[in-house]
Amino acid sequence: MLRSGMPTPAQQKEYWRLSDILIAIGQRYYRELPNGAASLALTNEGKVSVDVYDKQGKVIGTIPNDTTSSAFRTDLERAFARITLPDENLIVFVSNRTTLTPKQ
Repeated sequence: MLRSGMPTPAQQKEYWRLSDILIAIGQRYYRELPNGAASLALTNEGKVSVDVYDKQGKVIGTIPNDTTSSAFRTDLERAFARITLPDENLIVFVSNRTTLTPKQ
């Protein structure tokens, strides 16, 4: 929720656009996330940072870190370095695509 009240339609649209990008990056680099990753919270306060949460809502890591690949870092920077978040942070859910099975 925005501090100033309800988001405008333009802010909602931007939030969804940014959410889609963060989900795509999180899925692409899921194997680099800490085990048990369930959601990501992006902040951009001078530098792009992503807190990684487990299913219980506990922070289990932060990206980028010492083991983050340069490709992952680059994708985060390219996508979010110059944006202003429509809220304090951007939170999305991620899952391991390799464990998803199509419904029969």
